[in-house]
Order: sequence, then structure tokens, then C-alpha cells
Amino acid sequence: MHGVYASGTTIYAATKNGLSISIDNGTSFVNYTQSSGLGSEVIYKVYANGNVVYAATYLGLSISVDGGVSWFNYTNNTNGLVDHLVYGLYVSDITAYAATAGGLSICTVTLPL
Repeated sequence: MHGVYASGTTIYAATKNGLSISIDNGTSFVNYTQSSGLGSEVIYKVYANGNVVYAATYLGLSISVDGGVSWFNYTNNTNGLVDHLVYGLYVSDITAYAATAGGLSICTVTLPL
């Protein structure tokens, strides 16, 4: 496992096989990677704020505004994040700090996507 984030009874697990989400305190998990548009099976970090979920992936920063059900890859937009390999992630308000293969990238996240 690469990272985990918990909020209430919801647990997000970032793994080399994708992002798995539990809504029952970890009793059961569902992997949302293949059917959700997340874009990469390798998830390094995950962060959630309400229904907005951020995932640092092998193919960039992906964001979900519906609790992780569907995703948008935010890396290819003109927002300051140009490196596709995102290892780490911190989000504060509308600013995402991404640790990438090329160094630290800071981008402004505009929601909803």
C-alpha cells in the first residue's frame, strides 16, 4: 500500500493496483480504478475533502468530485502541473502541491470539474 486517507467511515487506500474505497470502516473495499477513468493503476497518495478526492498517480493528478466514483486527470490542463508522474500530494483550499519526478509543482484547482 502506498498511502491511506480516512474520513469518518470512509477509507481510501492508494495501492500499486489502484484506488480502493471502503465506506464501512474498512470491512470491505471496492477498487474504482478500472471503471472510473482514474487513468492509472499505480496510485501513490490520496487525499479527500468531503466528496472531492485527489489522487497522485503514475499518470498525474486525478480529481473526483463525487467521492471517487468518476475521475478527471488534471495534469494536462494549463494549471501549472505539467509532470505526469506525481509521487506526493498536499491540498489546501484550491491549491494543490504535487511532488513530481521533476520537483515540486503548485497548481490552482478549479472545482467543479
